[in-house]
Amino acid sequence: MKKTYTWILCLLMASFLIACSSSSSSKPESTSSDTAKEKTEEKKEEKVSVKDFSQVIVENENIKFEITGIEPDGIMSYDWKVYLENNTDKTLMYAIEDASINGTVCTPVFATTVAPGKKSNDTVSWLKSLLKDSHIEDVTAVEFHLRVYDSDDWSADALVDEVFTVYPMGEENAEYVVFEQKDSDQVLFDNEYCRMIVTGSEEGSIYGYNMKVYLENKTDHTMMFAVDESSINGFMCEPFWAASIPAHKNKYDSIGWLKSSLDENGITDIESAEIRVRVYDFEDFSAGSYVDDYFTVNP
Repeated sequence: MKKTYTWILCLLMASFLIACSSSSSSKPESTSSDTAKEKTEEKKEEKVSVKDFSQVIVENENIKFEITGIEPDGIMSYDWKVYLENNTDKTLMYAIEDASINGTVCTPVFATTVAPGKKSNDTVSWLKSLLKDSHIEDVTAVEFHLRVYDSDDWSADALVDEVFTVYPMGEENAEYVVFEQKDSDQVLFDNEYCRMIVTGSEEGSIYGYNMKVYLENKTDHTMMFAVDESSINGFMCEPFWAASIPAHKNKYDSIGWLKSSLDENGITDIESAEIRVRVYDFEDFSAGSYVDDYFTVNP
């Protein structure tokens, strides 16, 4: 009887081991889709953590400018929450005049005043449409020019007139936009100083024709790209467009012709656009142009 119990016990243990082995072997292995899902979740977690980001940009006896939080998932905009202090006896203007995200020019509309001895909570916003047009998914590096000055005396020296860089996800995670040229793109010029490429076109309710362009400044100076003496289908039509690009930055932009201007010339279909492009040193108007030529674009 004792031997029988021992034999039965051995059978039960063996069955248990087989069941465990079967359960283990039947567990599905992680697939590439599972791995991609895990990476997506990690990325989401990384984005969420950005909300707790804070950084003091400037703090002295006169002023303070601090980023107190980030809202990356707004419906219309990507936002910085900022805290401002004015410890002077003058009304101060806080303004961001130039900014780039991931190396691409994306400047928010931000200018606000703070009364003498007062504080303020405010928001710096970038439109999501601007980020999308600039091929930016995650904001990893923001370089911006901050000016703080007496709003009642523009001739006075600014209290702050500097360029700062912020890495919301850490400097080690900074990624920069790299332009990928397509076969359909039209290169207007690409020299040692600058580059301009037509990447497509679109129509809108206000602008009858938008020429989408990629601009690049390869120098150590701020450049101005400007278009004048332009014509559409042989009729003179001016877009009144210009774009300044800081040193070693790029920008995705659109040159727009008003629909009303096209209608006045009876233009319904864009067959050709001729533009005179001038590129020059924004800081030295007396210097010669990097580019001054006429180009024809056939949409």
